[in-house]
Amino acid sequence: MFDDFRQQVMAAVSVALVAKLGVDGKYEAENYRIQSQNDLYEISNLDGKAIAKFELQSDRAVFVEDRTTVEQQIDFTKTAFKTTTVDMASLTQNQGYLAALDKLGDLAPAGARGVVVVENVLNETGQESFKGGYYDFQRNQDGDIAIVNNHTGEDILRTTQGQISLNTMTPNDLNNFQQAFQRMNSPQLMLEQSSPDLER
Repeated sequence: MFDDFRQQVMAAVSVALVAKLGVDGKYEAENYRIQSQNDLYEISNLDGKAIAKFELQSDRAVFVEDRTTVEQQIDFTKTAFKTTTVDMASLTQNQGYLAALDKLGDLAPAGARGVVVVENVLNETGQESFKGGYYDFQRNQDGDIAIVNNHTGEDILRTTQGQISLNTMTPNDLNNFQQAFQRMNSPQLMLEQSSPDLER
C-alpha cells in the first residue's frame, strides 16, 4: 500500500514538473531527466538510465518499471511535500534559484546550483567576472550570468532576465557545481578545502 502511495507521489511530481517547467514534454533537473509522450512518462538519472516508467490512466499512474532507490524516492517525496502550496511555474522567477533548490532539491532545474554558485562567488569577490582553472564566471550589466568552459571557450550556462536560457552542462559539470554548492553551504568544508574542484 505504501509503495503505491509513494509511486503516485512520484508520478504526480513528475507530471507537475513537466507541465510547469518542462519544454516539449521534457524536464531536465539537476539530477534527473523526465520525459513524456502522451500519457507515458520516463524518469532517468543523469547517466540516461531509466529508473522508472509509468502511464497515466484515468485516475492514477500505473508503473511499468520502478528501479528507484530509497534516496531517489525521498527526493520526489520531499519535493512533493515542500511544493504543496507553491506554484512551481513561477518559482524561479519570483524567488530565484536558491529557493527553487530549497523546495525542489535534486529536482530543481538543471543548472540551478551553477547559477547560485556563480552569483555567490561574484558577490563574495565583488567582481563581475572570475577566472577559475576550469570555468570562467561572468555577470553582465543586467545581472545575468554566464559560465564558460575554459577548455572549449563555450558558454555552458547562461541566464536571460534571471532565468536559465542556455544549459549545455554535462553530468560532470553538474556534479562539480553540486559539490561547490555543498561546500558553499557548509563553511567548515570551505575551510578544509580551499581549492574547490572548479579550480582544476
